[in-house]
Amino acid sequence: MYNVGLISLGCVKNTVDSESILAMLPADEFNIVTDLNVADLIIINTCGFILDAKKEAIDVILKTLEYKKKTIVIGCLVERYKKDLMEEFPTVDAFVTLKEYPKLPKIINKVLKNDVVESDFDVFNRVISTPSYMAYLKISEGCDNFCAFCSIPFIRGRFHSYDFNELISYAKELAKNGVKELVVISQDTVSYGKDLKDGSNLYKLLKELDKIEGLEFIRVLYTYPEGITDEILNLIKNSNKITHYFDIPLQHCSTRILKLMNRHDTKESILNLYERIKKTVPDAILRTTLIAGFPSETSDEAKELLEFIKKIKFNHLGVFTYSKEEGTKASLLPNQIDENVKMERKDILMNAQKKISYELNKLMVGKTYKAIITKNLGNNEYEVRTSFNSPDDIDGSIILQTSKEHNEGEIVYIKIKNAFVYDLLADEI
Repeated sequence: MYNVGLISLGCVKNTVDSESILAMLPADEFNIVTDLNVADLIIINTCGFILDAKKEAIDVILKTLEYKKKTIVIGCLVERYKKDLMEEFPTVDAFVTLKEYPKLPKIINKVLKNDVVESDFDVFNRVISTPSYMAYLKISEGCDNFCAFCSIPFIRGRFHSYDFNELISYAKELAKNGVKELVVISQDTVSYGKDLKDGSNLYKLLKELDKIEGLEFIRVLYTYPEGITDEILNLIKNSNKITHYFDIPLQHCSTRILKLMNRHDTKESILNLYERIKKTVPDAILRTTLIAGFPSETSDEAKELLEFIKKIKFNHLGVFTYSKEEGTKASLLPNQIDENVKMERKDILMNAQKKISYELNKLMVGKTYKAIITKNLGNNEYEVRTSFNSPDDIDGSIILQTSKEHNEGEIVYIKIKNAFVYDLLADEI
């Protein structure tokens, strides 16, 4: 019996891949451990999307090698830089690209000298690493958008949807096993079904997921603006399970910058979208990501972006400084912005967002919500999650103070009693 530890970096889509990889290891021959000191083998699933992610991956590899264990590095960083990594880290036992995932059992066998039965990488065969009450449902892989700043299509390949019936069956199985919170993810969620011949699309998928008994929250992440139809908006409006939570990665609002980014939106179309959302779903929670300092971004366009976030009033907002990624169109653009200017523009946006977030949080005081217990903090305090904060640790925390005892995964009803910049305090009702 070998002990295997796995470190999963990057986005939640990577988490799903990690879960599928663990499922490839026969349970009678491998024991999954969290304490790397007792591991015989450590697998590192890397992210290679932006500079900060690459730095984090390198740091983790260096730290992991200090354990002096058998080490295999996989994932997006390897897909992009396998040759360079092999030269830089000769003591790593194996580097495995995304395309080589089906060969992992053989590679592990070679590293550990263990007779392992080969299995195939299967997104529907996973060892769930999230708490028992929640799980991610990855509905597609790859991306066809080819945004000028993004390397994902070169790493993950072209867009392809997973089978509709398999997704529904798997979601039902998850619910049967106690999952109450289902998070629908992909690189481009709204494009689901465009490559399928059975007429499947995101609306039909969500409509079927909404019928599954046992699910309490269904959250959809990574929705591109142009794919959010009135049909989807009305479904969300009328559902008791699909959260009124709109995660729309905009990146910018300037029509000129959006065109340079190879995005399909304009400032006008984005403003129209949010008008539609707020009209159809008045209590909508809005989340987005923005890029500060995209090549040739002027000071006026930076100010335009600032005024834009003040107008829309996002509940949750993240800002990244532009990362120059080799192989992307944006890396070849003239007028690259100085790093200090990027950081200054990011700080201005985030300082404005603090005020917006605090204002919106104060409006929640006195309101009641359904919530799920996510962590026992002790001293009669629990961390909870509602429809308006995502499980990816980005949206801030809600602390429930109660005299009752609860287990993780229980559904409770809460009343917000105090608001802070990002966090909230609640009582049980």
